[in-house]
Amino acid sequence: MAYNEMKFGVFAIHATKRTRLSRGVPSLAQPSEVHLLWIVRSSHQFLAATLSITAVSLLNPPASIAQSDHAHVRVAEPIPGQVRNTRHIDAAGNAVVNFENLAKQEALSGRPMPPVRALILPEVEEPAEPLSSLSPGSIQAPYSAFAASPSPSSSFMGLDDIPMVDSSYIVIPPDVGGAVGPTKIMSGLNNNYRIFNKSDGSVISTVGTATFWAPSGETALNGLTDPRTLYDPYNNRWIAVMQSVIPGAGDILVGVSQTSDPSGNWFLYRFAIGFTLDFPIVGFNKNWISVSINRYSTAGLFQRGINLVLNYPLARTGTGTGTIFTHAVNTHFCSAPCATYSPTSDTLYVATHLSSAGATYTLDMITGTPSAPVYTAGGSQTRPGGGWVQPGGQLLPQSAPNSGASSCGATPCVIETQDAQIRSAPVYRGGFIHYTQTIGLPSSGLAHTGVQWTKLDTPSGSFADGGRIEDATANSSNGGKWYAYPHIAVNSVGDFMVGYSQFSSAQHPSSGYSVHLAGDVAGTVRDPVIYKVGADYYHKDFGSGRNRWGDFSQAQVDPSDDRSLWTVQEYGETRVSTNDGGTGANGSRWSTYWANVAGPVPTVTIATGPSQSEGNSGLTPFTFAVNLSTGYSLPVTVNCQTSDGTATVAGNDYQASAGSITIPAGATSGTVTVNVVGDTNVEANETFTLTLTSATNAVIGSPSTSTGTIVNDDTYTITATAGANGSISPSGAVAVNSGADETLTIAADACHHIADVLVDGVSVGAVSTYTFTNVTANHTISAGFAPSLSVSIGDVIAIEGNVGTTGFDFPVRLSGPCTATVQATWKTADGTATVADGDYVADSSAVSFAPGATSGILTVRVNGDLTPEGQETILVNLSNPVNAGIADGQGLGTILNDDGASAVDNAALRDLSFAVEGGNPVADVVGFRLGLPASTRAELSIYDVAGRRVGHPLSGVLGAGYHTVKWHVHGGDAAAGSGVYFVRFTAEGRTFTRRFVLLR
Repeated sequence: MAYNEMKFGVFAIHATKRTRLSRGVPSLAQPSEVHLLWIVRSSHQFLAATLSITAVSLLNPPASIAQSDHAHVRVAEPIPGQVRNTRHIDAAGNAVVNFENLAKQEALSGRPMPPVRALILPEVEEPAEPLSSLSPGSIQAPYSAFAASPSPSSSFMGLDDIPMVDSSYIVIPPDVGGAVGPTKIMSGLNNNYRIFNKSDGSVISTVGTATFWAPSGETALNGLTDPRTLYDPYNNRWIAVMQSVIPGAGDILVGVSQTSDPSGNWFLYRFAIGFTLDFPIVGFNKNWISVSINRYSTAGLFQRGINLVLNYPLARTGTGTGTIFTHAVNTHFCSAPCATYSPTSDTLYVATHLSSAGATYTLDMITGTPSAPVYTAGGSQTRPGGGWVQPGGQLLPQSAPNSGASSCGATPCVIETQDAQIRSAPVYRGGFIHYTQTIGLPSSGLAHTGVQWTKLDTPSGSFADGGRIEDATANSSNGGKWYAYPHIAVNSVGDFMVGYSQFSSAQHPSSGYSVHLAGDVAGTVRDPVIYKVGADYYHKDFGSGRNRWGDFSQAQVDPSDDRSLWTVQEYGETRVSTNDGGTGANGSRWSTYWANVAGPVPTVTIATGPSQSEGNSGLTPFTFAVNLSTGYSLPVTVNCQTSDGTATVAGNDYQASAGSITIPAGATSGTVTVNVVGDTNVEANETFTLTLTSATNAVIGSPSTSTGTIVNDDTYTITATAGANGSISPSGAVAVNSGADETLTIAADACHHIADVLVDGVSVGAVSTYTFTNVTANHTISAGFAPSLSVSIGDVIAIEGNVGTTGFDFPVRLSGPCTATVQATWKTADGTATVADGDYVADSSAVSFAPGATSGILTVRVNGDLTPEGQETILVNLSNPVNAGIADGQGLGTILNDDGASAVDNAALRDLSFAVEGGNPVADVVGFRLGLPASTRAELSIYDVAGRRVGHPLSGVLGAGYHTVKWHVHGGDAAAGSGVYFVRFTAEGRTFTRRFVLLR
């Protein structure tokens, strides 16, 4: 079942011994005990598989068809055109795993491990090439010494011949693969997956292949083989592929990392193909992951190639779905999809070797969309330079063991080579395809093997360039060099590296490479570099008769700079014993080694320095960023030195620093920290510099010097205050650095103005801003404010009436309009009239002026009586003004006797006054008392509630003094009936309105 459907459980899987059928096909018979125990905690947590495989005997398939006298099946020429035999396929199982968690769980499982024992991984018989005569093309020039390839910039041991960490099996062959990411390297071999630090090759974690793939639902965990591992630098994803060799029921397993970190989460997919499968080759572009694989009959005969084209955008998000393309019968053996180094290319090319003698090949294309790919097969094309011999079988020579003897006698056991197929993904880059092959030379009869590289143009597939790496004099016994198991990597400027294993009767199997720089002569490659010399003789066949090597190797450009070139190759490691027998106790050991030829070094610069406070005590870190122009495949070491500016080491402003930082391989920046000493001294800002003085694996660029600014945080204080009705900003305790300027802004509230500003107690006038310059001491500043407007109250003269109360309306005025509400409190006070004598009603309240208003009325109630008495006065006092001052704060009210007088000359007037005489309501005659401080024109009009004027008793000039005007209801105006009326008095540009009630 699929991993994400599992719950807690224990599963047992029984494998069987493999025996050979007449056609060399592994069949299942004679079950032996094979136990696989694994626990799933939940749908998203996988506890590392506990493998306890007590005994497995896998009889190897026969030697490749190249070693047989006659082929049972011969591959055919391709049929050009669109491949119509397609079917949709979805993953039969899927899972999400975390590589680092699997490694930890495996290490902490505590289970007893079975003894170390041998496992020959199953393979299926290879077919012969198409029949063809030797190509008559011009013979390629023999290899000769040319120029030195660059030495490795770094190298370290990769995965070696250790048991599977989850089952204790030791395996042959290793199938050497791996990929390089931004900061990590991942090796994927038949025994284990291992992740390394790219900077120094240190091991981060290791996971068994069975542990990694078991969550996908794969059950044939002892039949996993042909691991392929790639890194996609455009989508920043790792791609891992393996297959299970199960007669009639093989699976293709595909893993896609969720990030650029292989230690993190992976999506795993299991595709149940339903046939016997072998030897997947994997490529990719932005649309697809292409897995080309050979399909066999249940009798073990090659039938045809198939290609799983996986929807890559969906695979990156957790959905495994794709298309199976099935090729014409007996065609497309070992077709090789390209690793596509382009973020935009919509075509994924697939190259296939056809004939060694005829030097033929074909180039296919996958086009379309991620969900609807179209596969178009190409026709046969011929590579210029002549044919070669198809290699195969036990051919590769080596020297004798360091100690002990070879079981093959005086001539040490030879090592198996493979065929001339394209055994690892070609590289598509810049419109060209590069691939490599192992070939037998000379074409007249194999005396040695060499490596051939080919460059094709696209889309035609025509030959563009090519060459060979060989020792033309080599044979099996003269110490000449043999080359096999190559792969190629191409960088962004057209340099390429061909990695391979080197063999000789005079040396142990070694790891090497050759480089072609973009400016080198076409068709050439530089001299080999053997970066890892073989340590010992290698012979290990577990009784199969096949001393396996390879089956392939890997090379890749570094994604950090797209210039550095990497390869991982197999070599003979030091034997652990002299046992050269055919059991698991054999002492030979294979191992792998990584090498990096770094590209041009990056430029290192320093960013703008920090500007920050120093603190009052202790040390404050100032961090400087050091940047590379590009990531690099090697760690970069940068040396730097501080120097004084206005800040000095002697003045204890900062601590001198002279050291270095290392920027890890793949990273693009690092930091340098300089400690600044905190203090409480008030001082100006100070500076120091940090200079990049030298670098390893980089060159110093510009800027190479950066300034750190120590911002003084020990300050002087300006105390800023504002009185009522205004503000100062900033206010309160204002911190100012030594020598700095500080400007303060003063603003009055509405209807107020700045009265004065005091700086350190001394007036500087009514200024709206003030700037303290070059502050070197504490200061004070205060601002005072005054109202811009004032309120005044006028006087009133009126008769008291005989009964009830009469309203004495005191006029109040504001000297001008205000944008805010103006208020004042008013309160009555005794004059000659007293509250105690019942002359008036004591009162107090507030008078308000709405925004924009300038006048108002406040009313005091005077008690009417019939007592003859002289004139009396009352007072109204204003206080507590808001948004204004008080200009005239006391109003005088004069109470006149009701003696019928028409004018009063002995009462001084300071303001207009107006009142309705007598009681209210009134009868036929209504009297109005007017007070004029000066001779002026006056007008008196009577209006009813409808706004119609019904009386006009006064319109003319009156002298200064008090006047009584009578309105006779039956006079010259139309008779007025009972009701409410309004009288309007206008004089000196002011208007007073009173209401009265007329009763008839």
